[in-house]
Amino acid sequence: MKSITIVIFFLSVGAGLSWFWNKYSPRKVPGGENLRRLVDVAEDEPNFTSISQKGAVYEQRQKQLEDSGVLTLPKIQRVLNSEGFQSAWSIADKELDEIHRVALQSSILRQMAEMGRAEEALGFVREFVGLGENRMNFIYEIFSHSDLSLATVSQYYKDFKVSEDRIGLLKGLNFQVMKNGLGGVSPTFLSALPDEVKECLVDGLAFNYAHKRNFKEAIDSLSALSLGPKSEGELHQNFVNGLQSVELKRLLGDLNGAEGPFASDLKAVAFKRMALFSPEWVISQASEGVQFIDSKTVRDASIRMVESDPKNAVRMLDSISGDQNNLRAAIISGLSQSAAKKEEFDTAWEWTEQIDDPELRKKVEGQIWGQEKKVIDASVK
Repeated sequence: MKSITIVIFFLSVGAGLSWFWNKYSPRKVPGGENLRRLVDVAEDEPNFTSISQKGAVYEQRQKQLEDSGVLTLPKIQRVLNSEGFQSAWSIADKELDEIHRVALQSSILRQMAEMGRAEEALGFVREFVGLGENRMNFIYEIFSHSDLSLATVSQYYKDFKVSEDRIGLLKGLNFQVMKNGLGGVSPTFLSALPDEVKECLVDGLAFNYAHKRNFKEAIDSLSALSLGPKSEGELHQNFVNGLQSVELKRLLGDLNGAEGPFASDLKAVAFKRMALFSPEWVISQASEGVQFIDSKTVRDASIRMVESDPKNAVRMLDSISGDQNNLRAAIISGLSQSAAKKEEFDTAWEWTEQIDDPELRKKVEGQIWGQEKKVIDASVK
């Protein structure tokens, strides 16, 4: 009797799960399977002859989906325009498929921000949406598409007490700066911003500069941002970390002729970053007497060059004139350290003997000995 009862129990559970799946599976829930078809519209029709034809097909598909009961983005936008924010949100909130529901609600918030109603949308999210990733992404949508002033955004950042809210705001602000830059903002105001907001702005400025080459705005804004408590070097590093080889060369070209400690520090940081991408170019610039390339940058470039092309590194060393002792010492130091990293200690010591600067030679010898001691200790164990 007991075994029969157990069998009946499991059959009942199975039937219940089957009913639930048939009712709520992605194929049954509007926006599940059908949402995938929405994304695949362009893939289904790869041979459009014009943009208007593609748009017509898209609208036709949208209508087919709406006729079959699917809540589409155009439909929710029509509700927003005709019946208002609360009605659109309420309809979207009934969507059972979470991915589709969040996409619809994000679209509503994005449109609200673009309509100049960002603060209304933000107040609603903070009051009615619980903490978590969805709320963070909603806040991002609002700030990334709003026309709120930097002063207003900065005040919201100070008012937000939840880290996820702040992250959403910073991501949105970063997106705005990447698109639009920071034109017309007072340097005095920039210098007084919270450190986290400054870092976000610097990162966005790097992307904006790289793609729009608005050099003057980038430098003016960076100069103002560096007046705050964050060190100039750290802010410069944030900026150049967003640039690749071609963009760094452009920056160094734009900085050519620029004077003052700010420009000098930025050049130095840019050359350090450049050593990762074009070590040979950095060394050649140093050999031509270009300023703002310190010995550590040359050593780092030498190590990179030796790792990629050791013979070329030696050839470059031979091409440098004997009166450039500091540059030669830096390259030899790089060759020595690179050999030590590969545990070629005899070669490393041979290179070190060629360093004329006693202080640098002593420093490099200590580094090589440290590397060699680690290998010896490991072999004893």
